[in-house]
Amino acid sequence: MELEKSLSSKSEFTINLLGYPSIFKNGNDIHFTRHKSIGLLAYLADTKQKVSRINLSKIFWPDSNPAQSLGSLRTVLAEIKSNLGPNLIILEKDLIYMHEEKFVCDIEQFRKNLKNFNLISELKKIETI
Repeated sequence: MELEKSLSSKSEFTINLLGYPSIFKNGNDIHFTRHKSIGLLAYLADTKQKVSRINLSKIFWPDSNPAQSLGSLRTVLAEIKSNLGPNLIILEKDLIYMHEEKFVCDIEQFRKNLKNFNLISELKKIETI
């Protein structure tokens, strides 16, 4: 809970993926009816890259034909925008990505902490030499 509070105070959106996935907007827990909505947010938050609609539809609906999978992607994007507003997900022609300045993700913070821990461990090794 403390991590949620500290992360949410820095950005409009907080995405927690360690443990049960949760999304917060201005500190308020947001619920989704579709699991793939959270999955898509998790994927985009973790990759922090522009991804084509075609690639996302293949990743999330691999067994569907292209028209069905693109339709499902549109449905999921509509749910995300309905719940979170227009500021987080950016649709740029065929590309979809997240506005990096608008969110923080606990995985990113975990990676930073791990990197700092490894750096401190290495410095301690040097000190003992």
